[in-house]
Amino acid sequence: MLTKAIPLATRPQRTRLNFLLGQVYSALGQKELAYKAFDKAGSSSSASYRTKFNARIKQSEVFSGADITPEVKALKRMVRYDRNKEYLDQIYYAIGNLYLSRADTTNAIANYEMAVEKSTRSGIDKAIAQITLGSLYYDLRKYSKAQPCYSEAVPLLPTTWPDYAKLRRRSDVLDELAPLFAERRAQRLAAAPVSHDARTAAESGGTHH
Repeated sequence: MLTKAIPLATRPQRTRLNFLLGQVYSALGQKELAYKAFDKAGSSSSASYRTKFNARIKQSEVFSGADITPEVKALKRMVRYDRNKEYLDQIYYAIGNLYLSRADTTNAIANYEMAVEKSTRSGIDKAIAQITLGSLYYDLRKYSKAQPCYSEAVPLLPTTWPDYAKLRRRSDVLDELAPLFAERRAQRLAAAPVSHDARTAAESGGTHH
């Protein structure tokens, strides 16, 4: 058992074993124990910065407290560090997950959008954020916003990804409807009231003498 092996291990080994223990507890749904195990892994003096970073992100994933504010603040502090600039997408994604776990869709979407925007690597991390964001837009029937999320993300996913066929079909349907979305957007813009200044500029050819 891992819990018995940890005290007998060297300090670097204990760090790895605590991280592994956190993953095991997480898989078993024992979130509080997982949170503590990840905390031990991340607070170890022998842990590399990357391990500390990963452990902190994992803690946010298993947080089960009633108030997410301290967790959100802790993650937002990480945004300020230059050494995290390549991992901002993971931080914002973790913040989005915290808000989503409390059914705060508005703040979840805002942070998932930041995760996509700040991604410096067009890989699986960005694709996951886009799929999550696209799914929220889709559920809210904001199909024109969901379409580019799925269109960009699905090609980056392996075909073994959970529900890949469903995601692929949804992406294909949204792609087919994309011209309709663009047409409706153009119609809304054409029907929007024009300000007096804009109308005057248009009538004068957009020039001022």
